[in-house]
Amino acid sequence: MTEDNQQARKADLIVNLERPALHPPAPGSSVDVVGVISGYTPDPFMFTMEKGAVPGAKHGSGVRKTVHHASAVGKSKA
Repeated sequence: MTEDNQQARKADLIVNLERPALHPPAPGSSVDVVGVISGYTPDPFMFTMEKGAVPGAKHGSGVRKTVHHASAVGKSKA
């Protein structure tokens, strides 16, 4: 978030996304994030954000579909 921390490659914000991103931003890129600041620590200084989202980004559903495969048990080869 701060220019000094960006230059030092030091994080000062943890973002917990509400839904997984299909295409995460490239390392070192700048993005806008919206969410709810839910906490911070003074030393080392760190904000924590919940319900984070990147406006305009495509997201996964957050729900994994279960795939069932037919069992080979009990089948004979002819």
